[in-house]
Amino acid sequence: FRFIGILSPNMVIANGAGGLTLVLLIISSGFAIVRTDIPDWMIWAYWGSPYSWALRAFAINELMTPKWQDQSYPDRPDLALGKGALQSFAFYTENHWIWFNVLFQLAVYVILTFGGIVSLHFQVPQEPRATIPDPA
Repeated sequence: FRFIGILSPNMVIANGAGGLTLVLLIISSGFAIVRTDIPDWMIWAYWGSPYSWALRAFAINELMTPKWQDQSYPDRPDLALGKGALQSFAFYTENHWIWFNVLFQLAVYVILTFGGIVSLHFQVPQEPRATIPDPA
């Protein structure tokens, strides 16, 4: 959101763009619309969304613990509850996805920070406007 604020010429546009970005990130996170139900032409948003990577990592980290593996999934006694819950939302169940998330989040941070630095370097600041205080 800092990058959107840097690119926006004023606060009104920054708030609108930030709200739209938040909605798109939530929709493409894999929770509101399951990964397998996202259309092929839109799957890039799922793989490029930092929210989807974080949600996947948090879900795997929680649901693959022994607390969730000791109970069986309803209607499938051969499947652990945590693994079944992850599969019901089409999440992966391997722990290496947590580390892929860490690397992805660091890469996104570095790219957006560098992009913000470059953008601020080329922007021309606005001239301050004189204001007259209200006498009332």
